Amino acid sequence: MRLSVPDCWQRGFALFALLSFHNLCAQPAPSESIEQMFNQSLDQAAEFSDAVAESALDALSQILDQLAQQPLDLNRNEAADWQPLVLAGLLSESQLEELFNHRHRYGLYLSPYELQTLPRMDLATLRQLLPLVTVGRAAEHSTTPWSRQWFGGDNQLFLRASTVLEPQAGFRNSDSLPGYAGDRSKLYLRYQYNFGNRIRYGFTAEKDPGEGLFGPAQRTGFDFYSGHIYVRDVGVVKDLCFGDYEVGFGQGLVWGAGFGLRKNAAVIGGLRAGRPIGAYTSVGENRFLRGAAARIGLGTLELTVFASHKAVDANVVALENNPDSLGMSETGTDPESIGAGAESPDGVSAFPDDGLHRTETEWAKKDAARETAFGAHLLLRRSNWKLGLLASHLRYNTFLEPSDQLYAQYNFSGNQLSHASLHGSGTWRNLSFFGEAALSQNGGLAAVAGVMASLHPRVDLSVISRRYAPQYQSLYASAFAEQSSPRNEHGIYFGLRVRPFSRITLDAYADAYTHPWLRFGADAPSRGRDYLAQLAYAPSRNTLLYLRARHEVKEENAPANEAALDYLTGQRRSSLRLNLSARLSPQLRLQSRIEAVWAGTVQQPFPERDTTTTGLLLFQDLQWTPARLPLSLTVRYALFDAQSFDARLYAFENDVLYSFSVPFFQDRGSRYYAVTRIRLARWLDLYLRYARTSYQNRENIGSGLDLIEAPHKSEVKAMLRVKW
Repeated sequence: MRLSVPDCWQRGFALFALLSFHNLCAQPAPSESIEQMFNQSLDQAAEFSDAVAESALDALSQILDQLAQQPLDLNRNEAADWQPLVLAGLLSESQLEELFNHRHRYGLYLSPYELQTLPRMDLATLRQLLPLVTVGRAAEHSTTPWSRQWFGGDNQLFLRASTVLEPQAGFRNSDSLPGYAGDRSKLYLRYQYNFGNRIRYGFTAEKDPGEGLFGPAQRTGFDFYSGHIYVRDVGVVKDLCFGDYEVGFGQGLVWGAGFGLRKNAAVIGGLRAGRPIGAYTSVGENRFLRGAAARIGLGTLELTVFASHKAVDANVVALENNPDSLGMSETGTDPESIGAGAESPDGVSAFPDDGLHRTETEWAKKDAARETAFGAHLLLRRSNWKLGLLASHLRYNTFLEPSDQLYAQYNFSGNQLSHASLHGSGTWRNLSFFGEAALSQNGGLAAVAGVMASLHPRVDLSVISRRYAPQYQSLYASAFAEQSSPRNEHGIYFGLRVRPFSRITLDAYADAYTHPWLRFGADAPSRGRDYLAQLAYAPSRNTLLYLRARHEVKEENAPANEAALDYLTGQRRSSLRLNLSARLSPQLRLQSRIEAVWAGTVQQPFPERDTTTTGLLLFQDLQWTPARLPLSLTVRYALFDAQSFDARLYAFENDVLYSFSVPFFQDRGSRYYAVTRIRLARWLDLYLRYARTSYQNRENIGSGLDLIEAPHKSEVKAMLRVKW
């Protein structure tokens, strides 16, 4: 590629700047810094834990860990490969667009440090990106012989076990109360092979507490098994996956795979543009596909096809001889004779995704239905825009009979569901557009559209409008919405990020929405609004202080209503958080937080009846990474006082790799935990974790078979990671 004289001057300046920037940043962040950066992204997601599934957090963690081990190639990876960084808040859409425009204009990157010449790439973002990017590694992998790529890569084996120390009712021998079929341990086994990002294969096995492990309660060993083989970039085949996988297209109105938060402190976002096919490695037992999927690229056209057939958990419509709610049947049948392998049920009421099979009642739902899914997606791609068309179909071997409550009038019923959708995205100057419109088989329509604008190198704006009809039906959707699914909602969202100074960032969003039909907990059409503002100050590369305020009001049924008819009231929830994280030395890092919540109900038209409850959380973290010892240690001590469930608080906790702890705090008490990683050898890591919650105003914890007759709960966890 021939460069003009001005281009040569700019490239020369870039090379000169690399040296000065390298001296400023010293070396790329060590592995513990990468881990801390990822934990901050997960902590950001935990702020909205009541709206985020654990599988989404699991997906984000695995994606980020994979990036740490296999950095993105600035010259070879396509835009879809960078989307996890955007979703995690580590990179903005405008910065990503600038990254690719620079490569298109000036040619291939010579070094990762060349990123510092981009006007919108601030110093904080550069420090986050440097450990995650590289130049040339993908080219090295592409020249490796094909046979070696299948067996000459990186292998990892994970063995994890955890349990609650206090005895729970379900594990006690009692003639009056039937218990769980298995022991109280939670076990996890996973093997993963990676050759760069080109070939992946592996399997996962998992057992929840109370589920059997071999023996009469579970003759197949673990309760859940999953496996996959994934290959990418082989000739015209962009993605090919066999076994368990996920698919995601457009903005997720029909199929929304992987990690996609709706609203969070990373206020600039909303665009989903990741790879449409991905291997499934989580332990959720219903929301994935099992079969085969392929994406083929032919010039500017891409065709994706997928097919799946698997058993799914389902709540069988109650019959006279069904087990009762305590898990006992009159005949005392073998649990494995119920659910799995049974004939097609006459009808089911729901497809639960908790994955628990501990009692006869829970065993009755295991693999109680069969699901077949297939679809095709055609994408036309140009230099600065793309347009896609999707058609898919779901079929079950039984009929879904949803609740007869009025709010569920438009829920999916029957045994077949088809979809068609049209989506697109594009860029023009400093604007990025995206949108999708989807139609379900019953005529329900859902649409979402947005624009992200870089108004100034220091100012970004995001606007997202959504209109989801009550009649719209989709079982695998994951789109931008206030609720867990994109239906029965109209709304408009504004997000703003301002960086007035190099060390100060202001993030804010405002979201106004309405629900045109009834929903669970609201027996009339309702509305709501949600606001967030965060001011962050980074006086140095090792210190970050932020203040976050959030206020939300949504209409729901009035609590403790004694009238003949329900009526709506405004449910208010406000929170204020002050967080400080500082690295005092290369070995010691501290994090301190205080957070307060105010939750109440305004009973219109009687404002004087306003009732408010409060919640308060304080914690102190200490992370120690000694230079001469092959270990790291993180400890936390927290105090909490939340007067009601509405005033509960969430806090992300460090855990062993690929495991999560995002507890919510209610009542009054304290909690502490310690987690350590010990490097026993270059190929062997040991993770240990202990956590304990103690309550001052409770005599027991939980209920039913999960009841603990003590005011405290202790958890222990251990994991081995073997690498070769």
